[in-house]
Formats: sequence, C-alpha cells, structure tokens
Amino acid sequence: MGLKQIFFVIALLLFGLNPVLAQADSTQIDSNETEEPEWRPARPEPDVDHQLKLGIKMGMQGCTLLGSEMKTAKLTFGLIGGGYIRYNFSKGISVQAETQISFRGSNFTYDPNNYSAIRLLYIDVPVILFKALDKKNVNRVGLGIQYSTLLNAAMYLGKITYPTSSSPSLKRFDYAGIVAYQHHYSYFGFQLAAKYGFANLNRNKPWPDNAKPFNNFGSIHNFAFEMTLIF
Repeated sequence: MGLKQIFFVIALLLFGLNPVLAQADSTQIDSNETEEPEWRPARPEPDVDHQLKLGIKMGMQGCTLLGSEMKTAKLTFGLIGGGYIRYNFSKGISVQAETQISFRGSNFTYDPNNYSAIRLLYIDVPVILFKALDKKNVNRVGLGIQYSTLLNAAMYLGKITYPTSSSPSLKRFDYAGIVAYQHHYSYFGFQLAAKYGFANLNRNKPWPDNAKPFNNFGSIHNFAFEMTLIF
C-alpha cells in the first residue's frame, strides 16, 4: 500500500471516530451536570444566642377593668407598640426590659343612661426574667413586673359614645405582675403576656359630669393579655 493510501485510511478513521468522541464527551458532561447536587441556602436559625439584643415589638391586647367598682365591665381591644433590650445570661436565662405605649380600659354593658366605656392611655416599662425550655433557647417562659404611667383617661356616656368634658379621677401610677411566654422563629419572635395591676386606680372622687352609675368608691384594677411580635 502506498503512502497516499495510508494517509487516506487514517483520515477516514479519524473522521469516523470524531462523532463518537463528541457524543462520549457530551454524555460525560451531562452526566456530571446531573450528578452534581443542587445548592440550596441553609435556613437561618433563630437569632436568640447573641448576648445583647435590641429590637421593637408591636401587636394588640385584650383588656378590661376588674374590681368591685366595675360590675358590668367587658373585654375591649387596644394596640400596643414599643422597643426592648434583652440580655442573655448563661444556662438559658435572660432579662428583657421594654418601653411601650398601650391602650387599655373597658367597655360596659349597654345602658343609654350610664357610662359605656373607659379608655386609658399608658406608657409602660415592663421587666421580665425569662428561662429557656429547650437547648436552642427557642421557647421561653418568664415572670416580671411592670411600671405604668397614665397619660390620658376618658369616660364615654350613653348610646352615642362621646367623652365627658373632664377625665375620670384615677391614680396616675400602676404596678402589674407579668406572666409571659416567647417562641422564636428565624427572623422574629412571638410573645404572649398576661398582666394584672396591683394598684387600686380609684381615687374615691365623683365621676365627671355625674356619670351614672355614680362612683361607689370600690376598687379598680387593670388586666391585659398581650399578643405581640418582637423583631
């Protein structure tokens, strides 16, 4: 066989192998692509382990006025919002101090000749000691105390609720006991708290505009149940 024939045979072999090699390479690339695991970002853990945490809280609360003076008081709802600072100690113990504005008070059983609602606006400073229920500190229970200052009070009369010309005479300061629970998610937490005011708010002075029933000088205490988000 001459030299030209040899080159011709080699060229034919290379031409025939080229598609096979190309197919093998593409199969190998596809195989590598399909076998490579898909990357997914890790789900962030709840941000509860930092020693110091600053944040905000907002939500709502169910509230009423308890005591011997408030015989027909019913539940009402108000907004709540503020900020907090939390310090984490070891062994799942933390202390959380808050500052918030809250609306409290009560509705009353309807009677066109009697007062129908009392609305109270407070600034609160709760301090709560929390204990974690699990190793990740996600669930916590707490006990605490709250100091409150009354900013404004209004009493509403009759079928069409309008405020009296002057505020009801109530004590300006209140102290409340707190029982609380927290559950933390990746980017926020959920907090429940029940609060009972220890101070008798009644200053034993007549209601404004002779609001009926007249003040019988019984006891009046705040009670609230908070449901808030903490960020």
